[in-house]
Amino acid sequence: MAEVMPDRKGSATGIKDVERRYPISWSGLSHTVSLRGGRSKTIVSNVSGHCDPGQMMAIMGPSGCGKTSLLDLLGGRVGSGTTSGEILIGCKQHPANIRKIVSYVTQEDSLLTCFTVRETLRYASRLAAIPSKAREEAIQQVIVQMGLLVCADTRVGDPLIKGISGGQKRRLSIAIELLHRSPILLLDEPTSGLDSTAAMQVIEHLRDVAQKGHTVVMSIHQASSRAYGLFDSLCLLSKGQQVYFGPTTDVAIEHFAAQGHECPRYSNPAEFFLDVINTDFGAENGGARLEGLVRAFEKSELASSMREALRQQEIPQDGGVSRESAGPFRQFAVLLLRMLHMN
Repeated sequence: MAEVMPDRKGSATGIKDVERRYPISWSGLSHTVSLRGGRSKTIVSNVSGHCDPGQMMAIMGPSGCGKTSLLDLLGGRVGSGTTSGEILIGCKQHPANIRKIVSYVTQEDSLLTCFTVRETLRYASRLAAIPSKAREEAIQQVIVQMGLLVCADTRVGDPLIKGISGGQKRRLSIAIELLHRSPILLLDEPTSGLDSTAAMQVIEHLRDVAQKGHTVVMSIHQASSRAYGLFDSLCLLSKGQQVYFGPTTDVAIEHFAAQGHECPRYSNPAEFFLDVINTDFGAENGGARLEGLVRAFEKSELASSMREALRQQEIPQDGGVSRESAGPFRQFAVLLLRMLHMN
């Protein structure tokens, strides 16, 4: 087993760095769906951005702003509607290939309640086609990395069967995807439904995942000031439009201050930005304010720097990496064995 070393906070992180590192970028990404009566609605409109290996990016915005839709587009999980723009993962990828490269953690946990954490990961490792000799080591590594050692032999549980906590379930869902060793990890609101402490633990563990060389992109509804400080970059959306993309440092605060929206001292920048771009409640001129913010970002030096970074982004020469997974016969055998185990 890999040597377990304490991290900066005294916990153990034993998983190795990801073998190959890949950036993800998207340029002019738009998605339109058809509605009844021949009408159409644009869910995501001309959104661009990028996230490099070793970094963690947050997609934020009010409810219904297009956060999950953008993540679905990046993860190749959209099967309807009209999409334009370009997504680069190593090179330009067809949506069917993206699903082989990127790991996606949904907002809702889909876990079998009767298995322990370790048993759940054992079945997941078989579906991930990890060789039997390396399976237990890989399982132990992700258990340690996601802070699940204390509950490794505890049932997942449900409302009727006492099991692990909500934060531990969320970390278990992430651990399952880490077994695939995908260089890019997308997460849809991984802190949804968790208290502030559990949410912070999830963000801290994901930060450690990014530092191992993964590219981590997540949507998050609202981040505490501590969690906000752990992100490298921020993408702000409102009504499907891009209001900001750039670092989470003072640059973001200065950008909004230049537009007449100065963040009060000692305030949480994440909460302040959401208040400014939310047009669902309050001010009657919210729509005009949003349009002004969108135009201001498009003309800003931040947008110019982003477009230049997209043009100059290094692209691996091997054209991407595909994660291994079990074939249909092996999947059937593993799922049959799991069903028999349940009974």
